[in-house]
Amino acid sequence: MTATDLRSKSRSSITRGSDDHKRIKEKRSEYDSGTIWFMFYSTATIVTCIKFLLIPSYYSTDLEVHRNWMAITYNKPLSEWYSESTSKWTLDYPPFFAYFEYILAYLAKFFDKNMLQIRQDPYMSPETLFYMRLTVIISDLVYYYGVYQWIRLMYKRKPHIFTSLPAMCTRSNFFQSSTSFSHIVLFIFNIGHLIVDHVHFQYNGFLNGMLLISMANICNQKIYWGSFWFAVLLNFKHIYLYMAPAYFIYLFIEHCLIRDSRGSITMKIRLNILLRLIAIVIGVFVVSFLPFIINGQFYNLINRLFPFQRGLTHSYWAPNFWALYNGYDLLMARFYRTTDRQSPYTGGLVQQSEHLILPTITPAITLAIIVVIIITISATYIHQQQNNNRTKTTTSRNQNQNQNSVAYAPEIRFLHLILLSSLTFFEFGYHVHEKSILLVIPSLIPLIFVNIDYAQIFLLISIAGYYSLFPLLYKEAEAMLKVLLMAIHLLLSFGTLNSRYRIVKRWVIEKITTYVDSDDDYGTEHEVMREIKDEFRENPPFSFLKLPLLNVLESIYILGFIFIHSVYTFGPYIFPDAFERLQFLPLLLISIYCSVGILYCYNWLFTMFFFTS
Repeated sequence: MTATDLRSKSRSSITRGSDDHKRIKEKRSEYDSGTIWFMFYSTATIVTCIKFLLIPSYYSTDLEVHRNWMAITYNKPLSEWYSESTSKWTLDYPPFFAYFEYILAYLAKFFDKNMLQIRQDPYMSPETLFYMRLTVIISDLVYYYGVYQWIRLMYKRKPHIFTSLPAMCTRSNFFQSSTSFSHIVLFIFNIGHLIVDHVHFQYNGFLNGMLLISMANICNQKIYWGSFWFAVLLNFKHIYLYMAPAYFIYLFIEHCLIRDSRGSITMKIRLNILLRLIAIVIGVFVVSFLPFIINGQFYNLINRLFPFQRGLTHSYWAPNFWALYNGYDLLMARFYRTTDRQSPYTGGLVQQSEHLILPTITPAITLAIIVVIIITISATYIHQQQNNNRTKTTTSRNQNQNQNSVAYAPEIRFLHLILLSSLTFFEFGYHVHEKSILLVIPSLIPLIFVNIDYAQIFLLISIAGYYSLFPLLYKEAEAMLKVLLMAIHLLLSFGTLNSRYRIVKRWVIEKITTYVDSDDDYGTEHEVMREIKDEFRENPPFSFLKLPLLNVLESIYILGFIFIHSVYTFGPYIFPDAFERLQFLPLLLISIYCSVGILYCYNWLFTMFFFTS
């Protein structure tokens, strides 16, 4: 039973509240114009100040990587960008990101000219650190603009799709009950970006901003602009290929295939739309790759972008299916003692390796798994759209048709496809980085008030995904920072989501119990009230462990992070000999434990996809 279901079941009994809804709508419009944007700019300002405070914190070798890329693009001709190898941190991002580094290099010389020298050893100075941090902070303006686009889409253009919950729009209860507050703070106060970009050092916020801009344009029916921005994004960082199947499935089926008079999909294609989309994508790639093709660098560029010799998993396993696979292989080898070899996946090295007991996974195997899943998603989506549109035709002829047959809006289906596609690559891809989870979480935020399932999935996957990033900050100086950021995220996510869905519960109960006009309405009331009690029962077994919106099992999983973090933090001090001998054990525990939660959410999304419209 979801919040959407409750609204649809109670719609027939709410016949006298139109005036109340009009007043709320008028009040909400006035409220949104004055408060939402104030909250947006205030939150963005506060988070930006936090980013400046993080400038002197720990930084990883990724900062040296990007410094070296600036030096390469500044000192070498374009024909040598993807062949220069003085430093081991060679350029391995697509051309648009190389051009981006080239632009940054020309501004870097005003801070410290020495940072633009190509050298084998790392270089660092206070001016270099400040400039590099500053480039990330400024580039995050693209992310803020992407969030701005989504807030306008959800609250001005399509509020009936994304934020149709009953609103209590007064300033006094804004922090507790406003859906806009939840969206804004969960978008902008992204602790994954703070950890990875502003401490560890990368440019994920800048890139995710382009992703948000692209998705917002698609959902706003501006498919050409959405396709353009996604093509540009692919040429900044090719990891966003994870989402390419979702774009192709949605745009081809929803916009390129012609439907018959009943609304069913046919095999006839709108060539004008298809050719325009193809021309946009090809045009962007030509602008990006043509200079390197002309200079004979295409082969080197492709080899840098897809280094399959690096192995199935990274030195620190990403929390995906292969982490469980590696862990099971290691466990079976220890249990059966069939080999004296040490596991090659626990040495902290990036290399191709063979499993001890289980079959070794090659790039071809991972590709085959992903292709099978994507084909299954495509076939299911086509079948669902045919059935849904036939149901709509029948419903138009018979107004008494059950309202549960109405499908989700195309915008919701598109975002769900994005989640399935990106998580499929994350779970089964070859050499996936733990940072890749940052692609998934922002795509889920617009859905948190569409259906209570999305809110629950967001709570689970954001906590597991963000916690999986903790080992990136391994120094003691950042230990409290990680805990503080997670605590704030828990407070904001659990607090705002639980408050909103409690308002939904009270609103549905009030409306159903107030507007009862007939025996049929009473039957509807009785059915919905029973489902409300089942959904929001307050005293299930072990209810003392239950967290807001989650069931007992999910709550126990979340509380288990306390144990995992205790082992990770205090284990080396309590059992120094054991942790000295098994140095990879804390990372293994985090990878496997987080992978369980993320895989659970992936299966949940698949279940929603196959069994709902």
